[in-house]
This record gives sequence, structure tokens and C-alpha cells, in this order.
Amino acid sequence: MKTIYQPYLTGSMMTFCLAAALLLFSGCFKKYEEDFFFRDLQVEFDAATWQNKAPGKTYPLMPVVNRASGTYHYKVNLVGGQVATAQNIGYRIVPEETTAQEGVHFRLLQGGAMPMQAAVSIDSIGVEILDFPPASGELMLVLELTGNESVKASENYKRIGIPINRRGIVVPGELYPGLPLYEQLGGDNYYNTITLDPLYPGLPPDLLTRWNSAAQQVLDYGGRILQSFSLRFTTDQTVEAIAWYYSGSGKAQAIWTYKFEADASGKGRFVFVSGNTNANNLRSRMQPLLEDYLEQYEFNVDWIDPAIIPAPAKGYIGGIFRADEPASFIFGPISSIETVSADAWPLPSSPAIEQLFGRQGAPRYTSILIDPAEAGQSEDFKTRWETSKTAVLQIGGRRIHKMLVSFDADFNGVKVLIYYFTSTNGKVLARYDYQARIDHNGIVKLAFLTQTANGNAIRPGVGPLIDEYFNTQAFSITKAAGAETLTLTQVSNNASFFSGTPGNHPISAAEFFPE
Repeated sequence: MKTIYQPYLTGSMMTFCLAAALLLFSGCFKKYEEDFFFRDLQVEFDAATWQNKAPGKTYPLMPVVNRASGTYHYKVNLVGGQVATAQNIGYRIVPEETTAQEGVHFRLLQGGAMPMQAAVSIDSIGVEILDFPPASGELMLVLELTGNESVKASENYKRIGIPINRRGIVVPGELYPGLPLYEQLGGDNYYNTITLDPLYPGLPPDLLTRWNSAAQQVLDYGGRILQSFSLRFTTDQTVEAIAWYYSGSGKAQAIWTYKFEADASGKGRFVFVSGNTNANNLRSRMQPLLEDYLEQYEFNVDWIDPAIIPAPAKGYIGGIFRADEPASFIFGPISSIETVSADAWPLPSSPAIEQLFGRQGAPRYTSILIDPAEAGQSEDFKTRWETSKTAVLQIGGRRIHKMLVSFDADFNGVKVLIYYFTSTNGKVLARYDYQARIDHNGIVKLAFLTQTANGNAIRPGVGPLIDEYFNTQAFSITKAAGAETLTLTQVSNNASFFSGTPGNHPISAAEFFPE
């Protein structure tokens, strides 16, 4: 309920003053009331606040999703304050606008009530797009926030529309006869990319040798770190080969464009056309994969036989096979990349990411908050922390406090944050950036990239943690059954480990500084 504060007078002059006020200052009352106007708590779809509405509709359209493409999360904002206790925020399917069928084409992960924790302002609604018989055209799902007794739905921003592509991708199997993979990549199809993940188990030995050789040559060229390699089918006869790598200034992409003229079965040859600046700089370093392989042989674009490479729990894998030697092939997850950029890096194929950081009906966790003073930390880790703490205190009276291990949203990089107090009790963080990949066994190895000025300032004191630990060791990430903590254990010494609480913490001391 909206609350308005009204002024009042007492004493014998009340009547006179009130009349005078009404006569002389009536124009001020509206402004006075507005100054003290309390807003209701409201929820809104974030995208609805900035995206244009569809023609003739009261809601914007989200990007098209593909049949059988998995789970999507749509951000919801709480405005006007925060709730003191956890709430269930209602939402519904708008039947008069929706042509998709619940349970056939999609599933609402929270069942029509989004749990929102106390003291938060952002959450999301999860929708799973199911596998169903393919057909032409699109379906529409329109969702509407309804709120609850305490939290209302914003009239202007309560709806979004989610178009569902009915064709999607058709895989061989008992349910559908399947279509050739080549016919379903690029052009008007939803999927367009096959990504080679060097950590995927079962990579053919000859290809792994080529990858390792190219990765070493790229590393020798100014310390660049090769991360993964994609083939993006943009049209029927054009393919982009993309090397995703870290340069001295962050994420970068080298793009080589090829003509790929294939026959009806998907067999053809990659003919080099051109490259961007990064591609021209790296072409000779990528020779083991490009000139000596991709440009050397004919290839078949096809599905991966599950007898060779087991199918993943979610998604699909495909590959290109040498026509003269089918045991030699590039393979990986199939995805859709609309625009090649630093924001489109492919998610690593490791199922451990979802197992460790996944949440039912909500976006993945991306960070681990570590309290070195907790009793469960290993003695080795506590010794490293205390040694660093003593040393940093000698650097201008700084006092290190806690740590955060924060993965990038695409899990291709990680930031190690050390929170500390300055000599004047200012709250600051030191940041160390790494290239990182979690393999299928949950093991992560960090490669140092850069550090902030604060990281540089305390670096001489945190050698036992940074130089001797994170920079040199591989760690196994585990999650105990029913536990809310994640533990990182040094692979070469299982007596050295540390644990923390997963979350989605900002990497700014101004936005988040642990107690």
C-alpha cells in the first residue's frame, strides 16, 4: 500500500493556518506528497525494461530458442527495495498469446513460482526447451509475472515472448530417422559450429599431437595461450576456422575463412580464402592444424558414432573425418555462435562444470568464497596463508582478509581475488587473472595472465599462495554429497586443500567485500 505523509498543526491557530496554507500554497502540496511517496515492491523482466516491444504486442521477443536445446534463464529484477524474507514470486503462461504446449515443447523449471531469497534484487526464471517431433515454423511461449501479496508485477515490464524454432537439429536414433549433420549446420539452421575441446576424452592421438604442437608454437609467439578451435558453418559453402586464445591483453580470436564445397553426403575440401589480422599473425604457428591437416585432406562432416565417443548427457557432438583415414577426425560439441567475439567463447565440454557449479532452475554458480581461518582448511593452505599474511603486513601495513576464486561466465578463465585492508582500514582487493580449463574429471590447471595494480603491490608478500601454489599446481575440484561447499585439492599432494562456499559474487570491492 502506498504511504503518504501529511503535515498537521495543533493549537488555536490551526484553522487560520490551514486556510492560509490552502489559499496561498496549494501548488506545493503535490510536490510535497511526491517527495514522501513510498514505492511498492515490484518485479519486472529485465529484458522488458530495455528491449522494444514486438509490433502490436505488449512484450518484447527474446532470442529464438531451438527445440531440444536445453535450459534458458530469464533475468527478473526486484525494484523499490528488497524483501526481508524469502518470497515465491508467481508467474504464469499467457494462454491467449502462447502456441507452445507445456510438457510437450517446454517445461517451467520452478513450476510457476520463482523462489527469491531475502536481501537480493536479481533472480531468474528457468525454462527448459524439450525434445519433440520436428516441424517447420515457430511456436511462441509468453510468460507473465504475477508477483504475490507483498510484491507486485510491473504493468509495463511483466511479460516476455520466447519464440521456439520447431525444426532444430535432428539426430539419428530410434525416435527420428535423422538427417545428415552437414545439412543442419549453418545457413538458416539454428546450429552452426563444431568446437574442438582439447580436454575432451577420446581425442585421436594424431590430432592431439597436432594440437599440442600448434599450442606450443602459439605460446612461443609472445606468450599467447591457445584455448580451443571451432569450425563455424556460416553458409552452405563458407566455413570459418576459429582459434580462441589469450593474448597479452585478454581474450582474442583468429578467424580463417574457407570455401567448403561438399557433395550431398557432406564430403568436401577446405580451400583457404582469407584471414583476419590475428589469423595472419598466427597462420604459420597453426600450421599443424591448418596447412598440414585441414587444407591437406578431404573430410566428411558427420555425427560421431557413440561406440567411438560416448554421447554427452546434454547436447550433441559432431565432427569432420578424414575421407582417406576415418580414424583421424576433429570432433566436439555442436553449438550456435551468432557473432564471433570475446563474449561468444564456447563453454568447455566438461560435464564437471554442471555437476560442480550447476543449480536447478537457476544460473550456474561462478565463484567460491574462501575463509582461510575456517577450521576445515588444510594445514598446508593455512601455513601458506599465515606466511603471506605476515609478509603483506610489512608492505605498508596491509592486512589480507579472505579470498575469492571467480570463474568467467564461460568457464574459460579464472580470477583469484585476495581481499585486504589498507593501513587506514580501506577495503581493497588484489586480483590475479588466469587462463583455466576444468577437464572431465574436475581438474583445473591455471596459467597466469596478468594482475591488477593492487595485485602487484602485495605480490612480494603472497608468493606462497600465488607463485608457489596457484601458478604451479593443478587442483581437483570436488563437492561432497549434500554439501554446499566446494573443495580444491592439490593434485600432487592431497593433504593440501582449501574449501569455500559457491556463489555469484561481483569482482569489485565496492560491490562486495566479505565480512
